Amino acid sequence: MTQPIAGIKRRFFALLLDILLLGVLGGAVIFPLESSLNLDIDELVESVLGQMQGPRAPAAASLFVVGVSIALQAALWSFYFIAFLGKCGQTPGKRLLGIKALRTDGKLMGYKTAAIRCLIGYTLSFLTLGLGFIWALLDKNNQCLHDKIAGTLVVNATFQKEQV
Repeated sequence: MTQPIAGIKRRFFALLLDILLLGVLGGAVIFPLESSLNLDIDELVESVLGQMQGPRAPAAASLFVVGVSIALQAALWSFYFIAFLGKCGQTPGKRLLGIKALRTDGKLMGYKTAAIRCLIGYTLSFLTLGLGFIWALLDKNNQCLHDKIAGTLVVNATFQKEQV
């Protein structure tokens, strides 16, 4: 691919913007749930974690609510990244910073590749304590582990518009 590869700093700040946006969206999902059930999810999570370290097992209802909260957040994050990357190769953060994730052949990745990149790649990048992201510092194409797994590159989007 002849497009200029996006720099690490732009990728980092694009991800940071997406995380901030997801925090706001996540709050918009969790807050009504907390209000309607008269719960404080943060307090409940702390309580469950405290009980897991103690002699008493956490209540099943508490575990269920925490599990539902985590599942809702995971679903929101997955939908966000898969939908945006699959449709146009850009999340709002990437769009603001003028970068785009594409297949290594320069084409849009589509939903299947976006799902592989997000569900498998991001998970492995996080589970390796962030090493999957740091990998980009050593890679000549600034590819993270999730890019390698999905066969994607992050490029400067403004360059692509000029080429089309």
